[in-house]
Amino acid sequence: MAAAEELCSRNRKLRSVHVTLANTIVGLINTDLQKDLEGWNEHLRMMKAIVAKEERSTTKEQMKLWKDHWEHQLYKALQIQYCYQIVNLSDDFEPIQADLVYSRNKLVFRPALEDLRTKFYKSILKFVNLPKNFSGLGDANTYAPIPERNAEGLIGLYSAGGDLFRQMQQLLAEYQEWVVLGSVDVEDFVENNLNSLEDYELNFRDLNKRRREAKRLPETVKINCFTVSFGPFKSAVFDLLNGLSDSLLLSLRKSSLRDLKKLDDFLGAAMEQLNSRPQSVSDMMKAKKAWKEIDDKCKEMYSIMELVERKNMMMRQKASMPLDLTHIKPRWSVFCNVRVNPHEMSVFYSFLLILTCSKGNFRGCIQLVPRYDG
Repeated sequence: MAAAEELCSRNRKLRSVHVTLANTIVGLINTDLQKDLEGWNEHLRMMKAIVAKEERSTTKEQMKLWKDHWEHQLYKALQIQYCYQIVNLSDDFEPIQADLVYSRNKLVFRPALEDLRTKFYKSILKFVNLPKNFSGLGDANTYAPIPERNAEGLIGLYSAGGDLFRQMQQLLAEYQEWVVLGSVDVEDFVENNLNSLEDYELNFRDLNKRRREAKRLPETVKINCFTVSFGPFKSAVFDLLNGLSDSLLLSLRKSSLRDLKKLDDFLGAAMEQLNSRPQSVSDMMKAKKAWKEIDDKCKEMYSIMELVERKNMMMRQKASMPLDLTHIKPRWSVFCNVRVNPHEMSVFYSFLLILTCSKGNFRGCIQLVPRYDG
């Protein structure tokens, strides 16, 4: 009778242990092998402690079949999680951080793409070899063949890794256009290709549009386990855009200064001519010819003066740094006030000619009058 009770008690205890181990196996099946390896190790330590306790109460030979049974259940739990992680491993990796940066006229990752690749495949290799380092309940050889038995899935895993890095390279290509300004001498390009005020207006409009678009660039981009920060990249983009803005303003200023030089030279020559007084018929002929040349340039000079003022307004709007026109505007106003039309100049010089002739060779002078007829 006592033996029967002892046997029943032993069976109840084993049933309780069996249920505990079964629940532990279910728990392992539902524990993420990649993200919660410590959870796996904790469950395994608990199972080992239970098995060791039972081994102390009986012989190893008697325990072998029972222990082999749980070793096999543990194998199935590891196999299930291993297969699941092969399919989802790149998504479940601990996030790998990288920066998108502009360096040496190229868009690159920091750390470099090859370093990211090395880190990624090291993590894969560590996971792939996990069953080879798994001791289980004591028979490590039970688990070592798992990677080989899942070779097809592992090929797919490495193929997915290749796709992932192709996406990373596509990311570089997608945003390369934002740093194309860095590949040219912007100042030289602007100086040689922008000719009219409309060219500058168009480029400033495009620049403002690009700045608005740059503000909408993402702060981060996630590609599976990679989280790419765009902070350094956006800073580089704004630096390039600011460089273009500076080059546009510098070129506009140089263009305005060239126009001012033309005006200054013209006004100097024109006012000198206006202030001169012919002393002879020959002087008057030269003066009239010079004035006609000045008059022919007036239309061009009016356009240049208007253009300078428009350029100056643009510089005031874009940088609050207009040119100082105080030295040219008064002179331009004086010129406009004293300038007379060609017919008036013809009459004026004919009058001077008659005055001159009244003092000298009247017949010779009369022969020249038709040449001043306006």
